[in-house]
Amino acid sequence: MVIAHSFGTYIISRILAKYTDINIERIVLCGSIIKGNYAWEKHARHMAAGNIVNDVGTRDFYPVLATFSTVGYGGTGRNGFKNTRVADRYFDYGHSDFFEPDKDHIVKYWKPYILDGTIVESEWDSKKPKTHLGIMMACHPWIGRPAFYATVGLITAAVAGLAWWLLT
Repeated sequence: MVIAHSFGTYIISRILAKYTDINIERIVLCGSIIKGNYAWEKHARHMAAGNIVNDVGTRDFYPVLATFSTVGYGGTGRNGFKNTRVADRYFDYGHSDFFEPDKDHIVKYWKPYILDGTIVESEWDSKKPKTHLGIMMACHPWIGRPAFYATVGLITAAVAGLAWWLLT
């Protein structure tokens, strides 16, 4: 049994890819920064479908930030995998809200899964709003990353131009 959060999700994805003989019965991911096209059927072929749960925070911006500002990470902690090997559950949470005592997430959702593999459905799944187009675009590496670096470049150029103008 593995529970991984944020960068820990990336680490577990790398371990599964590198050490093919490792045998993990169940995995819980939250705040995931694994790419959406991760080859679960290859790297977790020993696991039954549905034995990987991805708890998604629909207000979590860090996976989006990781997607468009770096290389090798994805926004699955915000958008889910949408893959038959992974059970995505959506919550009205930010990045670390899964661990907040007032949410009681660990007892309500993880404990049944740890004890006997029961996946308790999220009430938010049916109420969650559709993902905003801007978030979807930011999570796409060919759109979000170039837009991010172009914006950083424009801001840098504007600041440099303003500094030059003020100093001359």
